[in-house]
Amino acid sequence: MILRASRNPRSIPWQVSSPDRHQHRSPQALNAPFSNIRSDPHLPTHTIMAPRYCRPTSLAEPGFIAALVTWTAVIAMVWFNQSDSGILLSGNAARMLSLGMALLFMILVVLTTIVVDVWPSPVQLAMVALKGVCAFVITAATPSSAGPILLIIVMSEIAARLPMRQVWPVYFFTNLLLLLLLSRVWGWVGAWIGTFSYGGFQLFAIIVMQYAVRAEQTSAELKEVNAHLLATRSLLAESARDQERLRIARELHDVAGHKLTALKLQLTALSRRPALAEDESTQLAAQLADELLGDLRQVVKQMREQDGMNLRAAIEQLAAPFPKPKVILELDDAARVDSVVKADAIVRAVQEALTNAARHGQAEHLWIRLKREQDRIEIELCDDGRGAGTPVPGSGLLGMQERFHEVGGDVALSAEPGRGFRILAWVPAL
Repeated sequence: MILRASRNPRSIPWQVSSPDRHQHRSPQALNAPFSNIRSDPHLPTHTIMAPRYCRPTSLAEPGFIAALVTWTAVIAMVWFNQSDSGILLSGNAARMLSLGMALLFMILVVLTTIVVDVWPSPVQLAMVALKGVCAFVITAATPSSAGPILLIIVMSEIAARLPMRQVWPVYFFTNLLLLLLLSRVWGWVGAWIGTFSYGGFQLFAIIVMQYAVRAEQTSAELKEVNAHLLATRSLLAESARDQERLRIARELHDVAGHKLTALKLQLTALSRRPALAEDESTQLAAQLADELLGDLRQVVKQMREQDGMNLRAAIEQLAAPFPKPKVILELDDAARVDSVVKADAIVRAVQEALTNAARHGQAEHLWIRLKREQDRIEIELCDDGRGAGTPVPGSGLLGMQERFHEVGGDVALSAEPGRGFRILAWVPAL
């Protein structure tokens, strides 16, 4: 599906990057396979690798070690408990069932620890729910084995994956089941005492996990804000360099060029005098003045050709805080903008694409292509995430469209399930 911003009457059909650079891009081309747009032989490609400072997903992380210690304690209590009788089973049968459930519980802990950022959230929640089932089976088979301790781990994982408005119903339902289960073995008094004890530890784990999640979210937001500030600083520095380059070019042309032209005319007039007509020094000075004036004009021309702001540094600053997706940047050296407003519109579009790919699209790669097409600068942003149906512009996408419209540009959005998300935009060139 395609969502094109059409408020700007100056919209120009999209053009493809092919040997025929004047071929127009039809709306159907927006849904072409991503393999057709991931590389452009005409543009230099640069891969931006972000530092891996995201939360660890190895078996050495503190949460896994704590779960392993807790699980070992429960296993020991099951193993050395010889006289416990469960609700449905007793003796060795109950012990073997508890040991099997404990082993399955630990396997699930290992899997959720390793693939915490790989598997989709519904699969992870299903695995957490299965761990809760294991904890209840252990409690039912060997009530004296402290199996409910494993529910503390389960509730902490639920608190890490669900918002609090969904955590509380799960918390109360879990402890209601625990109360009913323990009442079959310990009686209602013992069941209430045990449920309040284990429920208190679960509540503590939920609160601690919520603080940890908020701290992680705040840290990520601060890194994004810092990256945007660094990108803005880079844009301002590039704008200052561009203005200084233009000032120097004007000074060279207006001041030095004017005086060299006057010097050349004076030397030409001197060489026409009969007394100096054959003087080699005068002729050499006139020749050097002529060459110097030509060199000066060539330097000014080259400086004029480099007018505009280079956005590579700003884009790299934006991509730095994101460990995923990996950014592949294809930047045309001629793709320069002449104002901070246009540059900010492009940089904000990159920021929105990065945020969408990292937070919502679960993308592994983000391709950023910036190129000059005749009288405009085109930017193409696409990821290999899960995509969606019809794009629904939120505040970020609406703000991006407004920025491009303010500078006389336009934006088109496209997304399909399983094919990622794409942003096409353009701004007028210099």
